[in-house]
Amino acid sequence: MTKKKKIALICLSAALVVSMGVGVTLAYLGQIRQKSNKIEVGLGDVSIQEEFESIDIQETENVNRKKIQVKNTGSTPCYVRVFAEFSDSRAAKLAKVTSSETAPAKESNMWYSWDNFRLETQNEDNTVSPGWVYVSDSTKLSGYFYYKTKLAPGEVTKEPLITWVLTDFDGTRTDSNPDLIRSFDITVYSETVQATEITADGTKTEYTDWRNAWQSFLIR
Repeated sequence: MTKKKKIALICLSAALVVSMGVGVTLAYLGQIRQKSNKIEVGLGDVSIQEEFESIDIQETENVNRKKIQVKNTGSTPCYVRVFAEFSDSRAAKLAKVTSSETAPAKESNMWYSWDNFRLETQNEDNTVSPGWVYVSDSTKLSGYFYYKTKLAPGEVTKEPLITWVLTDFDGTRTDSNPDLIRSFDITVYSETVQATEITADGTKTEYTDWRNAWQSFLIR
């Protein structure tokens, strides 16, 4: 049985530094580096496409550009899924994300905590991150964001997973920030499975649904 599965890893880092004496919080959000860790099998390949802006503003609230998409850099059609997680659980609770192309006002209801973002995207027809669906069931599909549309070679996910991150951290010690959140990572990597399956006897199956393609690969 022929299967294609690729992994690309990217970390983004936001560091918060409290200015001694004046209590001003400096917020930084930027890409340190992008590294692809690939398992070479056949002709499949994938990479994470990212837009970001480095921020250095003396405010406790910052709207940071962080647009995440996935590109099929291989030569065969595939489906993709993305794992994303905050390194600091406090940051995950305090930060907010959106997939809106234009950054919403800070008080807008288009911002979602990480938990709510995953909750709202469990509906395949969600408007929170159109094109993506988060699976949290008890199957092997659980814990990933799945892009519903098959990607042709060279194609990029038209709908980004997220586009902006709002850091809203208190620069003083509070119940929600007892030790001061000075830095955190959002680890993101993507995996792919090819849209066509060919068994040992030559039977060819074209998957037109993302769930069927992944279930065929993951659930035996």
